Amino acid sequence: MLLKKIISLTIILFYIFANAPMAKAETILFEDDFSGGFEKWQSVRNNFDMWSIVDNQANVFIDQRSTLAELIPKDSYWNPDWKNIVYELDYKYIQGADKNISFGFKDVLNWYEIHFVGSSYILSHVKNGRVVWDNSGYASIITGAVNHVSINLNEGEIIVNINGNEVINVVDPEFDNDYGKIGIKAGAGSVYPTHAIYDNIVVKSLGDVSTKLNVV
Repeated sequence: MLLKKIISLTIILFYIFANAPMAKAETILFEDDFSGGFEKWQSVRNNFDMWSIVDNQANVFIDQRSTLAELIPKDSYWNPDWKNIVYELDYKYIQGADKNISFGFKDVLNWYEIHFVGSSYILSHVKNGRVVWDNSGYASIITGAVNHVSINLNEGEIIVNINGNEVINVVDPEFDNDYGKIGIKAGAGSVYPTHAIYDNIVVKSLGDVSTKLNVV
């Protein structure tokens, strides 16, 4: 009797695992802790004049108004075919008013940006130099502390987490399947200087990996 129960349980477990749903697996596509300086990066705004490496971290300091500074990965470290990505970084904002994180960067006229001011944010999609879609709400970056930020761009769905809390979950109707590159970006408007620190950059790809058992 006991043997029959064991056999029945084994068969049930086999079918459960054999027909298990697909599981998500993350593959690291790009990462940098800046221990090698800016080896993997290129400047797309204002050269490297405002950037420095301090304690193996990327520092940006802008001491003039109406100025942007932005770095993106070099082509040799990035594959334009990467899609459905999760961009993670440690972001410490020291001083200023404008807090920016960029992604989906194609060129200086085509990009995404999350702009934090006080307890609010504006998520913008810029095409050909103009904003074609935006989304706003309440979310904040803690000044003077390390904020762990993750941005998930998946077929136009954008999910943003700050310190483990989901703060944005929207779909961009203007998404055109161009994932672009990630960026580290800082700006100063009428309030300056701006000082921010970036570290532990990781870009992952979400892909389906079957967990089904192979039946011989």
